[in-house]
Amino acid sequence: MPNREEALRKILEVASPGKLTEEQRRELLAHLDDSVEAKVAAGTDELDAVALAFQELGDLEKIARKFPERPAAVTPEGWVWGSWSLEAGYVLFLTFAGLLAFISPRLVRMFDSCKAPMPGLTLLCVDLGTALREFWWLAVPALVALGWGVIRFRRSAHRRWTGLAFSVLSVVLCAVAVVAVALPFMTLLDGIGARR
Repeated sequence: MPNREEALRKILEVASPGKLTEEQRRELLAHLDDSVEAKVAAGTDELDAVALAFQELGDLEKIARKFPERPAAVTPEGWVWGSWSLEAGYVLFLTFAGLLAFISPRLVRMFDSCKAPMPGLTLLCVDLGTALREFWWLAVPALVALGWGVIRFRRSAHRRWTGLAFSVLSVVLCAVAVVAVALPFMTLLDGIGARR
């Protein structure tokens, strides 16, 4: 809720003026917002939920001292997590959907005209791409909803692990699509080599 987030931000600024960086403040705000949301959902009055959330958070000076000065290269704040973010996973997933919907059907038509045999993985990807194109009115809102979910999930405490898992899944799906498109080339080349 935007009003709650703004109120929490102001309380946090008053409670810890200059002690926290903007990144630290964002992390604490996300934690506080989740805590307040859970308490409100359990039936606590919103003002009481905010007070309880700050009470559970504890001394902000101690929290500020516990934050690292700067992230190490291979920690969750460093290169590994910076590279495998939710946004990167979403872009890779869109690439996978684009490969299925636009590239694989054209290549298959080309191989069909050459009478090249189609491997099962290629046929599966073509069927998925055809379904994406035929049911575009379902696929486009689903991809937009996924993008909205990525934006909303960026504030979650589990965003790093989820970002990594989503990115790895998207890389695997893209690799499968590329292999599915490349397999007919290999069977065609094998056929040409066998004729010689």
